[in-house]
Amino acid sequence: MKKKPFPKKGEEVLHLWEKAIKAFYQKEYEKAKMLFKEFNEKFFSEKEMVARSNSYISICDNFLGKKENTLKKYEDIFLYGVYKLNKGETKEAIKLFNRALEKMPKDPTCYYIMSLCYAKNSDYKNSIEFLKKATIRDDYFKALAINEPDFEPLHNLKEFQEITQL
Repeated sequence: MKKKPFPKKGEEVLHLWEKAIKAFYQKEYEKAKMLFKEFNEKFFSEKEMVARSNSYISICDNFLGKKENTLKKYEDIFLYGVYKLNKGETKEAIKLFNRALEKMPKDPTCYYIMSLCYAKNSDYKNSIEFLKKATIRDDYFKALAINEPDFEPLHNLKEFQEITQL
């Protein structure tokens, strides 16, 4: 079967997206912000990618000197929290995830990520508490928790075994 090439518009979308992402990862935040804005203007019908682009724009703004308090939307706060977690700044990430939960208190993903933060800080009591909240809202997180290396120190705890049904 012959592969169909991307339509011309698809190539343009990917090309501009890749340029913006490359600038972002090269820490050229002003350029990345400009490219993401251009992307939003040209490809406004690509709803999911525009939403992601807006998140990147918010993160660029933060790197360019705007304070974290300028983060307003749940997704922006959550993604910046993930960024802080990935940098190893778990205490800052926890603050951001708490703010995110104020905006969307039933999001199981946020509870799960907070559980990871606490596990990384060896605060197993809070880790278990947030993992329980995540799994009550979505059973999917039981399987994730079992296979998550950061939760290995919790595997022998009765509470962890009850939550994940190990």
